Amino acid sequence: MPDRLSVAVPETYQHGAFSVAAIPTGERWGAICYVVRDASSGEAVIVDPGGASSAIRAAVAGLGASVRGVLLTHAHHDHVGAAAEVAAHFGVRCHIHSADFKLLRKAATYSVAFGGRPFPPVTDPVALDAEGSTFAFGPLRIVHTPGHTPGSCSFFFPGFVFTGDTLLHREVGRTDLPGSDRAALVASVDEIMRLASDDDILYGGHPRPWRAGEARRWWAER
Repeated sequence: MPDRLSVAVPETYQHGAFSVAAIPTGERWGAICYVVRDASSGEAVIVDPGGASSAIRAAVAGLGASVRGVLLTHAHHDHVGAAAEVAAHFGVRCHIHSADFKLLRKAATYSVAFGGRPFPPVTDPVALDAEGSTFAFGPLRIVHTPGHTPGSCSFFFPGFVFTGDTLLHREVGRTDLPGSDRAALVASVDEIMRLASDDDILYGGHPRPWRAGEARRWWAER
C-alpha cells in the first residue's frame, strides 16, 4: 500500500493477488467507485459505480479483467448512478441487500431532488442477504452493516474492506436521511472494528482510505 492514501485521481493499489482501482465518479459528491481484480482468476467486481462509466470501463480494460458482477454497498444515488449502464455493458447483474431495494428504485428521483441528473434505474437487482452465499468472488465476505441505509453492506477481503458510507475517513455516514438509523450505524461501525485487523485498509465511499488501526483509535476516542 502506498504511503500516500489520497484517491483524488484514479489510482491502483495492490493487496497480494488483488488490485484495487479507485475511480472518482463526480465532483459534486466525491464518491469513489472501486474495481477489484483477482489475479488468480483474472476476474473483477465493480463496487459502487456512481458515475463516470467510461472511466470505469477504461479501468476494467486497463486491468485486463473479466467482470463478474456489480456490488453496491448501498442504494444512494451517488453510488448507483452508473450501475445499470455498467452492468449492461459487461453483461452482469447488480447485487445489493434487499433492504435497500426500495431506495434503489427511488435513487434517480433523489438524484434530481439533490441537484443531480436522472439516470437509468437498476431494474433487476440480486439480493445480498446471506452474507456471501448469494455472490462468490474469491475470499469475499459480505457483512450487513445497516444504519446509513437499511441495506448498507461492507465487503471484506484479506487485507482490505469496502465500508461504503457506513464508515468514512474520520467520520461516519449521515443518519438524517430517509431510512437511516443512528443506533444501527453505531452498532455497524462497532462490527467493522471487531472484524477488521489493524493493518487492513478501509476503503470508504468517499476519499480517503485509512488503516483500520487508525480508525479503531479514532472511534474509541469519540
